[in-house]
Amino acid sequence: MTDDSPLVLVCLRNAAGELDGCLASLDRDLSPRDEIGLVGDASIDPQILALVARWREGTRLRVGEYFHDAEAGPVAACNAALQTLGERDAVLLHPAMRGTHGWLPRLRRAAADPRLATLSPWSNDAEFLSYPRFCEANPPPERPDEIAEAAAAWPEAADVELPGAAGVAMFLRGRAVRQLGGLDAESFSSLTGALGDFSRRAAAMGWRNGFCPGVFAVNATGAATGASGEDLQRLMVRWPEFQEQVARFVMDDPMRVWRDRLSARIAELGQQGPQRDLFGPSP
Repeated sequence: MTDDSPLVLVCLRNAAGELDGCLASLDRDLSPRDEIGLVGDASIDPQILALVARWREGTRLRVGEYFHDAEAGPVAACNAALQTLGERDAVLLHPAMRGTHGWLPRLRRAAADPRLATLSPWSNDAEFLSYPRFCEANPPPERPDEIAEAAAAWPEAADVELPGAAGVAMFLRGRAVRQLGGLDAESFSSLTGALGDFSRRAAAMGWRNGFCPGVFAVNATGAATGASGEDLQRLMVRWPEFQEQVARFVMDDPMRVWRDRLSARIAELGQQGPQRDLFGPSP
């Protein structure tokens, strides 16, 4: 496995059904060339570890483990894993994530702009990246691959600057992680809070926090991916303009044009009927 291929890091938590679905999704959607890293700490339940062991025996994917010996928390565990990668890129996954056909190569292609520190795709439940309803917890779609097929019409990152990385799947640039020192596990307890802080530090250093219109990542369980109240307070103190930036982004809603484009493309493909070659050749 070459270092130009991102490592997919699954951030474990004690929800066996959620994780089982995520791992099955990875088996379905990724290729044997792809590499998975399982991230956790000493708080991970033995039931989760047993599930992981059974999955590792049967998967065709390359799998590594990044486990903290102590109960360090998700931010410290993920940061420790990121620090082992040098400048290799990573994709962080919440275990509620369910992929769609071709999502990883499409995300990797969209991340071609070297200025991108983070890149976040569509989801049914991902704050300002939610589809079809903006900033709402939409239920998981019945046919997510049809949405993904439509989204694949836009292979490059959009010209939209996000306030921060969001959702159940996000690309992190290895060079940015190394330059910025990774996630701040000392100050933040939730990954969402730490990633919000990382995104603001990246923007302050000239990096971009981008949107990937070509990928749709399902939040299958409706799991909350927002920052804790304490982490939001820390973000407001450290980045006083952050709340205003988020509010302005929501009011201006630069995502509206993209939601309209995606809806139009879904309708267009629907008119072509079921006989079309779904997605064409694999990416």
